[in-house]
Amino acid sequence: MDPEKNVSEVIPENKPNTQAEEAAAEAAAETVLEESARQPEITEEKEPDTEELPEGEMYVVESAVADEKKKLPKWAKLLLIAGGSVLGLALIAVLALVIGYNALFNRSNYRDKDETIVMSEAMETLETADEDLAAELASEQAAAKESIHASIEESLAEKLKEAEDKKASMEAERVRQEGVRNILLIGTDQSSWGIGNSDAIIVCSINYEKKKIYLTSIMRDTAANVPGRGVTKINSACAISGPELLVQTVEENFMIDIENYAMVDFEAMKQVIDALGGVDMMITVQEAKFMKIDIEEDQIMHLDGRLALRHSRDRSSGGSDFGRVQRQKEVLLAIIDKARSGGVGNLAQAAYACLPHITHDFSRTDLLEIISELPTLINFEFVQQRIPYENMYHFDNEYIVLDYAATIKNFNDEVYGEDPEE
Repeated sequence: MDPEKNVSEVIPENKPNTQAEEAAAEAAAETVLEESARQPEITEEKEPDTEELPEGEMYVVESAVADEKKKLPKWAKLLLIAGGSVLGLALIAVLALVIGYNALFNRSNYRDKDETIVMSEAMETLETADEDLAAELASEQAAAKESIHASIEESLAEKLKEAEDKKASMEAERVRQEGVRNILLIGTDQSSWGIGNSDAIIVCSINYEKKKIYLTSIMRDTAANVPGRGVTKINSACAISGPELLVQTVEENFMIDIENYAMVDFEAMKQVIDALGGVDMMITVQEAKFMKIDIEEDQIMHLDGRLALRHSRDRSSGGSDFGRVQRQKEVLLAIIDKARSGGVGNLAQAAYACLPHITHDFSRTDLLEIISELPTLINFEFVQQRIPYENMYHFDNEYIVLDYAATIKNFNDEVYGEDPEE
């Protein structure tokens, strides 16, 4: 606004006639001038929408042509949609496999290697709950041990001491063989108070180089030095302090490196065989009679889980306990043959049925590794053997006393050594 113009608009051209009018006119003019001084100048320039750029820089105005999106051809759109669909399906499949494997692993009874069932702890709990019952149980155990061991414990200790001396000399030279994985398979009877004796003890030795799996049964009446208990039957180690003590006993007495164990009760055998649809086995007339089946001659029979379990526990149809161990291995091999003939589907079905009855110390990684190897391992050659080996033992009352030095050497020659034809 022009101050002079504003003043001219306020002050009339005619001069006042009196001094009062003249003073009023001057005051009005001064007021107009002060308001004009306070009012900001009006500019017609439009401020830019963006902040002022530093000195030396310029605004870049993109071309309208650059803003236009190029349209993709139809085949490219279809290719992107198909690729996205395949990737989505792959992710869903991987997620399903992970969820499925975790569910499968959780069906089994995993025991950490540090977890043990110690009989002494059970006894302490029992004494706290009922001291009289604990005293009675301890008295019965002491009496049983005295009656069983009194006549032979000293002689067995001497014999085992000699074997230990021989083992010690061999141990310095023994180097763990690569390419062989030993897994201890344990079959037990579950009692009302916990784990029972291990009536089936089988060292499963996977020799990847020779493509053979050795199934070495250890007779349950074998005399062994059980850590913390002394000389007794090897099958009692599991009842004393769980599968971990049995693993330690086998390792220390036979100088075998056991990487993992899998323990099942005999109910698992029925479940697996029924899941496979039964097994076919050669059965003698005498064995059929034990199963309460009448046949006129030895023949191949189809057995369900109940009959196969009964057959595996038969020690009255010839061979006593040696015959029973042989039947257990025959049932195991029949299960393997049935699973092998059915392919991966049968293996998965058997594993799924068996897992709830398995107690093991396989980590998730180890178990996944074994499961992934099953289609290959099932086609390896299976070799049966038994401890005691022929001419490497003798009986002392109800104990099987081994020549441990010869037994250890024979096991290493069989499992780790080269085949004779090689």
